[in-house]
Amino acid sequence: MPGHIVGGWFSPHPPIIIPAVGRGEEKLAAATVRSMQQAAQAIVEQKPDAIVIFGPHGPLFGDSFTLEAEPVLRGSFAAFGAPEEQLTVACDLDLTAAIIKECVARQLPLAGLTARLKERFRLSAQLDHGVLIPLWFLRAASQSALPPLVIINMAGLPLLEHYALGKAIQQAVQVSGKRVAIIGSGDLSHCLSDKAPGGYHQEAHRFDEAVAELLRSQQVQGLPTLEELAGVAGECGLRPLAVFLGCFDGLAGEHQVLSYEAPWGVGYLVATRQVVAGAGPSYLDKFLAERQEAIEEQRAGESQPVQLARLVVESYVRTGRIPKQLPKLPTELPPRAGAFVTIHKYGQLRGCIGTTEATRPTLAEEIARNAVSAASDDPRFEPIGKEELPHLVYSVDVLGEAELITSEQQLDPRVYGVIVERGMRRGLLLPDLPGIDTAEAQVTLAKRKAGISPRQTVTLYRFRVTRYH
Repeated sequence: MPGHIVGGWFSPHPPIIIPAVGRGEEKLAAATVRSMQQAAQAIVEQKPDAIVIFGPHGPLFGDSFTLEAEPVLRGSFAAFGAPEEQLTVACDLDLTAAIIKECVARQLPLAGLTARLKERFRLSAQLDHGVLIPLWFLRAASQSALPPLVIINMAGLPLLEHYALGKAIQQAVQVSGKRVAIIGSGDLSHCLSDKAPGGYHQEAHRFDEAVAELLRSQQVQGLPTLEELAGVAGECGLRPLAVFLGCFDGLAGEHQVLSYEAPWGVGYLVATRQVVAGAGPSYLDKFLAERQEAIEEQRAGESQPVQLARLVVESYVRTGRIPKQLPKLPTELPPRAGAFVTIHKYGQLRGCIGTTEATRPTLAEEIARNAVSAASDDPRFEPIGKEELPHLVYSVDVLGEAELITSEQQLDPRVYGVIVERGMRRGLLLPDLPGIDTAEAQVTLAKRKAGISPRQTVTLYRFRVTRYH
């Protein structure tokens, strides 16, 4: 008999709502506590054979999801002043193996975390609070041992890969023959008041409102639009939410928001997901198709420098060679100049290499050489593979001549790039980068790239850039 998902619970994870931690302060989040108890009781009544739980505060790798691969795991609230509150849980290694197998089939990176690997990477062996808090409520509701668990950690991968992970979990559950409950753990905006961990941002509430509306209206197709709102929210729940929604892709049933409040400037939303007989709407293929259509549309409007960079990368990755005859560039471009080639995959950096001044006879050769380097020699990434080529987008920055300046006041990170020098060390930062809003931040990051201490004095240069898409 095929397995199936019996239901789900999307949970916040503020430690303060645990009585031994809050010591009375948890009463300020009474609605959240009541909803957590209700959601936990619903899971208990479903009598699952196993539970898949995931949250944002476990070990995080940029290029891969991970899941716990030890048979027994432990955790406590000692870090929050309540060492007596402890949990010991068993892991369902059969379901763990099934999820890994399904992810391999779908080319989703997922690795098992053993105790040896955690020691190698200096990771904590303890369960994190994002997992512990819903499990604490679940144990209180069940008054007995918890079912075996699969514990999954998020990754630095794009949002749709998280949704696809949820779909892979669903398929693995079907193969397993087990009745499985899903728990996703994540807080919403951390910027809802001056006392919030992320400080106050006047637009942060819009993210929380959009999440609540998506769940109440069952409009899961709105998931990709949450990413832009999340930028000012300082949240930790979007990627767990994407996995949670993906687990129910194509299954009939509805989400129910039990409560939402933000007593300490962080949004806590509690929701459940029922599953009923029949099929529901499926969005994964649509999401992926829309993403690829956006890439094709962007490529249709590529500038000539970007067309050159892409042509060179595709030739080099497929054949190991660059074209013998490079396309000519517009005559308004300088005949020689430094240039950077930047490659993104699904909105995330995949490679970036450049030169601060001309090193080749022509600008076309400069771009070609740096395009190959960005695709194959950026030390932060593995070389680009053939299967990735249809999913990449490029930009080319042509640098103007560097100008010596005497102070940071002569910088504007939206207009100028910066070069910092101290002895043989040299660091460069391009202009108009996300999150770099001040000259101080720009110089600090350029120093870090060069291995220069933030307190050390440097020689500064600025330069203008023409960016081509």
